[in-house]
Amino acid sequence: MDVADYLRIIRGRWLIVAAAVLVSVSAAWLTSTVAPIATSSPTYTATALLVGPSGPSSLNLSTVAALATIEPVAERVADDLGFEGDPRLLADTIYVTADPLAGTLAIRATSSRPREAERLADSFARELIGYLADRNAEAATAQIEALRVQLEQLDAEIAELD
Repeated sequence: MDVADYLRIIRGRWLIVAAAVLVSVSAAWLTSTVAPIATSSPTYTATALLVGPSGPSSLNLSTVAALATIEPVAERVADDLGFEGDPRLLADTIYVTADPLAGTLAIRATSSRPREAERLADSFARELIGYLADRNAEAATAQIEALRVQLEQLDAEIAELD
């Protein structure tokens, strides 16, 4: 077939060709100017990296990772940042991963503002450490009290034996 044959076919079906061109041009115009353009706002991520104690430790990083998002820690973060809403909303913005081989805990916070993501990650790391320290202090106080009671019992037994 040569060019003359193609032109003869197009002349015979000019209505179909014109309709196809019109539909194509209309669709291109609608999608480029009339239809709203979906734009997503940027999301920023900040990471706070906590390094566990070196050497043998009873610290289970997977457990600590799970503790990072519990309500008492989220409440402490809300107080630290002056957040007025539900503290669980703050916990939903972070993702915590533990790497037992490296002995690290990564707290990643996401936000639409870079400074806010950084503040969230840092605050969760700081408040998690504070929460763990408070729990350890409470456990140590309970152990001291139990030992004090035991010591008093032993003193009483010694006095009785004397």
